[in-house]
Amino acid sequence: MKRFALAFGVCLAAVSIGCDTFRWNFLNRDRQQQDDKSPLPGVPSVASLIMYLNDNSSRVQGFRCTDIDVRVDQGSIIAPHLRAKMMAQQPRNFLMSASALGSDVVDIGSNDQEFWFWSSKINPPYQFYASYKDFKEGRVRNLPFPFQPEWVMETMGMANFGPPERWTIDNDNQKIRLTEKITSPQGQPMRKVIVMHRRVQSAPNPQVVEHLLLDDATGKEVASARILQVEIDPMKGGIVPTRMELRYPKDNVKLTLSMSRPEANPNVSSVAFQRQRMQGVTSFDLARMQPDNTVQRVQGTAP
Repeated sequence: MKRFALAFGVCLAAVSIGCDTFRWNFLNRDRQQQDDKSPLPGVPSVASLIMYLNDNSSRVQGFRCTDIDVRVDQGSIIAPHLRAKMMAQQPRNFLMSASALGSDVVDIGSNDQEFWFWSSKINPPYQFYASYKDFKEGRVRNLPFPFQPEWVMETMGMANFGPPERWTIDNDNQKIRLTEKITSPQGQPMRKVIVMHRRVQSAPNPQVVEHLLLDDATGKEVASARILQVEIDPMKGGIVPTRMELRYPKDNVKLTLSMSRPEANPNVSSVAFQRQRMQGVTSFDLARMQPDNTVQRVQGTAP
């Protein structure tokens, strides 16, 4: 189970994206008009911050990186570095593959209808999958990882964050935090928190520094994606990551990802995100909690 969560964590952390530092100034210019709507003097309103996040989402419709170095730390255990590839496309298209010492270890995907996961470290090495319909309707109640697919896309910077009424705001001298209360498909009350620098940053320093999932009852961190470095896409001005960290405290897991030559808005057909056959691998339906009779291939290697 820990290996499952760890491998999925590679997927999540590899695709977290921050926001464009150079456009933070528009919030400063807008602040005089927004102060009467903001509960915090001198801080942009929730509406302005959501507009800022959505602006970056409009500039990063797709993402691809074929050279990702993943360092995995689990307490005193330091695993071999993984080599990973990933691509994503709004609203739900996603592929991620990772290898260690030349052998495939993780293959993950998503499209408009379903999401799926395979790891060689799981015994038996099923390809786990679920439809979004089953997931939304609460029939997938035994996910071995805590992440909602919508949260994954948000940490990528490739989602719509509105309406503003869903969010509350607080701050200190250094950071601004946007918080949304949610309920997981397993019925657990949780909070999503987006943390931003209050002052203007310049790339490679990120303006948006963390995406947190917290247990609403205890306030404890369930998972988080910390953005360490970013770069600006020269074509549309969107922000893409170059270095980030995923934390999963329950299993004391931390993953540090370093990305070389990430691409924003690559030309990728949606057909690439379809689930396909994999020789010798059995699919497992997470809604029915039983394996299928067919053996399939996961299309998970990002081109």
